[in-house]
Amino acid sequence: TGVVETGETVIFDVTHSFRSLPFLAFLAVAYLKAAKQVQVERVLYGAYEGRDEAANRSPIFDLTPFVSLLDWLAATNRFLDTGDGHAMSRLLRAGIPPGIQMGADLDARRLGQQLRSAAEAIESISLALSVARPVESMQSAAHLATTLQAAAPGILQRARPFGLLAEQVVQQYGQFGLDDPAEDAHATSSLWRQLRMITWYLEHRRIIQAVTMAREWVVSLLAYRFGGDMFDNRATRPAVELALNNGVERLKSNSKLRPGRYDAQYEALPQASSLTGLWSQLTDLRNDIAHAGMRKGAKAASQLDQKARALQPALETLADVLLSPASI
Repeated sequence: TGVVETGETVIFDVTHSFRSLPFLAFLAVAYLKAAKQVQVERVLYGAYEGRDEAANRSPIFDLTPFVSLLDWLAATNRFLDTGDGHAMSRLLRAGIPPGIQMGADLDARRLGQQLRSAAEAIESISLALSVARPVESMQSAAHLATTLQAAAPGILQRARPFGLLAEQVVQQYGQFGLDDPAEDAHATSSLWRQLRMITWYLEHRRIIQAVTMAREWVVSLLAYRFGGDMFDNRATRPAVELALNNGVERLKSNSKLRPGRYDAQYEALPQASSLTGLWSQLTDLRNDIAHAGMRKGAKAASQLDQKARALQPALETLADVLLSPASI
């Protein structure tokens, strides 16, 4: 670290690294890549035992692909832990043959298409999850497994380490997959998967997305329960929100009620009281997050995390009561 500058390109020769030194050299490679953004051009080993004695020449083994395993592991862990698949996408795109080669070689073109489709599938679900787009996330997750399976030949040829890690990716995000989440026939399945997504957000400390989506999920759940269109943002959703807000207002001494078309159905729910409390807490949390803490009495980040996690069991209970388990 004292002689290698940030961003330099380095070749490591471990030919004369005795005993444990090759292992330490490998760790040095990993450390310099992270600490100084070093570009590792080659890791080489001269195999004296494999020499041609007549010509007195020894083969040189290129060990660089083993270094890329670190990149693949780091990229996969990042994708699984945070939902950020950009590093993995870059590694897949790095295997795409040059344009001039794809223009002249049909096999190279097919290989490039396979790797590009895999990269785009990962980018799609990564971006959808990052901005809390449940419908898009479900569609992307549904296409992920089939896309990676179709791209398997290209992955094995130019991104072999990902071939063994792809199954983990599919297991992690396949649980959200639904081809047509906006269709009425898939409403309950969509709501269950959205709840899984909220749970995933909470488990991975994506509090902003979890609270934002949980608030909208409650509205969607009641819209479905009341026989309305959960995607109707002009009439159905505002009417559901009004019923929830009226529930909160009724608890105040100086309540300001505005009658709405779902008030009676809401008040008839056995869960109306607990729903009102949940809605009040979700609204407060969402507003606190949306205002970036720039208001008096804003909660600390640790409090937001704690309160968001505390609401998750209530969401599960609502789903168990108001949705059919058979539609999971």
